[in-house]
Amino acid sequence: MTGPAPTVLALAADQPTRPLLVVGEQVVTWGSAWEAAQAVSKALSATGHALGVVGTPDVLLTGLLAGSASSARVLLLPDSPSDERIAELGLSALLTDTGLRQVGESPGHAPGVVVFTSGTTGVPKAAIHTWPSLMARVRVRDELAGIPWLVPYSLRAYAGLQVLLHALANGGSAVVSTGSPGEAASVAAEHGITYLTGTPTFFRFLLATAPREAMDALKPVQITLGGEAVDQPLLDRLTARFPGARVGHIYASTELGACFSVHDGRAGFPAAWLDDTTRAIGLTCRDGELYVRSERGMQGYLSNESAAAEDGWFATGDHLAITGDRAVFVGRASERINVGGAKVYPGEVEDVLRQVPGVVAVRVSGISSSLAGQLVQAELVAESGADTRALRRTVLGYAREHLQPHMVPRRLVWVDTLEQNASGKLNRRTS
Repeated sequence: MTGPAPTVLALAADQPTRPLLVVGEQVVTWGSAWEAAQAVSKALSATGHALGVVGTPDVLLTGLLAGSASSARVLLLPDSPSDERIAELGLSALLTDTGLRQVGESPGHAPGVVVFTSGTTGVPKAAIHTWPSLMARVRVRDELAGIPWLVPYSLRAYAGLQVLLHALANGGSAVVSTGSPGEAASVAAEHGITYLTGTPTFFRFLLATAPREAMDALKPVQITLGGEAVDQPLLDRLTARFPGARVGHIYASTELGACFSVHDGRAGFPAAWLDDTTRAIGLTCRDGELYVRSERGMQGYLSNESAAAEDGWFATGDHLAITGDRAVFVGRASERINVGGAKVYPGEVEDVLRQVPGVVAVRVSGISSSLAGQLVQAELVAESGADTRALRRTVLGYAREHLQPHMVPRRLVWVDTLEQNASGKLNRRTS
C-alpha cells in the first residue's frame, strides 16, 4: 500500500463510525470509506492499473483510496471520457457514480495520481504525481488531530486534494462545500471549522455575501489563500475581520505542488528569496517570469511534454515586478491584453477597480478592436442594492485617475457573479 491507505486502514479499524467525508446531508465514515475502497481494490485484482475516476466527492474519495491500497495510478478526470479519450489516456478501469468497469488491459503503471490543471486559460494538462510528491507539504501536528477541514473546491483539483490529504493524515474530516462562498461560510460555521482555505476570489465573495450570523460564528485560527495572486487590500480586510487568525498565502501549482507560503501580512514574497541557494525550493526570475526548481513537483505530463528546461527549472508563466524588497505577481503572459502594442495584465487593472467602494469582484479581459487590436473590458459584480449607473461613473473616474490611458476599460459590464472553475479560480477570458 502507498499514500494514505495505511493511515485510513488503521483509523477505519480503530474508529470506524467517525465522519471522514461530509457533503451536505451525506456522511461517509472512516469505516465505510475503507470498505468501499477495498471493494474496488479487490475488483482490480492486479497491480499497475490506470484507474480513471469521475463523479461525486465520495466516488473520488473511493478511487483515491482504492488506488492507494492497490498501487494503481489514479487519474482524477475533469469529465466523463469518451471511448476515444479512454484509449488516449491508457485507462484500464473506470470508476464512476454507477460503479467500476474494466475498459482496457492493465498497462503496468507505477502508483501515483494524475491531476489535471485547472485550464483557466486553455486546455487542462495531466500532471503525473507520486504519492510522496503529493504528501510533501502535508503537515501532521497535534493541533490538527481530528479537526474538520473545509473543502471549497472539487476534490479532483490539486487544492482540494491537498486539503483532503491533510484531513486523512491527521485523522480529521473533509467537509465539502462547492456552493457559493456565502453558503460555504454557513457550512464552516456549522461544523466549527477553524482552518479556512480558498482562492482570493472565494474570500472576496465570502466577505461580501456571507450571512452576518455565519461570519460572526466563524472563529478561524488560520486562513490560507492560494491559486491566484493576492492583493494587499484583501489581506488587510481578512486580518481586520478575523483578528484572531493567522492570515497567509501559498504559492502552488498542479505541476509544482506547494512551493512556499508567506505569513508576514504582505502581498507577494520577499525578493531575497530569489536566487537564494539555501532554500529547499529554488526560485529565480528570468525576463520577468518566475522559474521554480523543486523535487516535490510532478514527474511530467501524461502527454510526455517536457516539464522543465535542461537545467531543471520550470517556467511557471507567472510574471513578477520587483518593488523594493518585494517580488509581486503581476499576471500571466497568456492573459496579457495587447492594446495597440502596449501590454496590459488583467490583474493590475482588477486590483485598482476593486478599490472602488461598492465593487465586490472584477474580471478584466481583452475585446477585439479593428484599430487597437484589443481593448480592455471589465466585468464587475456590485454590492447588493448598489446603483450601478452611479457606480459606473465612479469606477470610470477612479480608473482614469489611477491607470494609464491604455489600461482604462473601454467597456464595463455588470454581472451577478463571475464563473469559477473546479479550483475556485476565475475562469479567464482570453479574447
